[in-house]
Amino acid sequence: MAGSPAITSSGGIPFGLNVRAWVLFRGGTGAIVKAAGVSSVVRNSAGNYAINLTSAMVDQDYVTVIVDHAASGASRSPFNAVTQPVSTSQLNLFTYNATVLTDSSLVWLGIAG
Repeated sequence: MAGSPAITSSGGIPFGLNVRAWVLFRGGTGAIVKAAGVSSVVRNSAGNYAINLTSAMVDQDYVTVIVDHAASGASRSPFNAVTQPVSTSQLNLFTYNATVLTDSSLVWLGIAG
C-alpha cells in the first residue's frame, strides 16, 4: 500500500517493515468496523477467524500485531492471540482467554512485512 505507515522503535529507528493491512472488527460477528487491505473477516467459531487480504503479501513471512478490546467492565485472564498463515492472502487468527477460545468485543489486527 502506497504511503503505508512504517513500524519504528520507540526511538524512531525504522525496522524496515510497513503496515500492509489492518482491520478493526467485532469479535462476536467478525463484522469489520474499519480496515485497509482486508477484504473480509469470517468468524468460524468463538475466537477463530479467517482474515482475507485484498492483496497478497510477497510471502508468508510477515509480522502481526493484535490488540484486544474487552467489553467494558469485563474481567479476563491475560488475553492471548496467535495468527497462522494459510496463504499469502489469508491467515487464521485465534483469540483466547487462558486455554479457551473466546471472542473479544473488538479486535485490532495489523499486518506488516
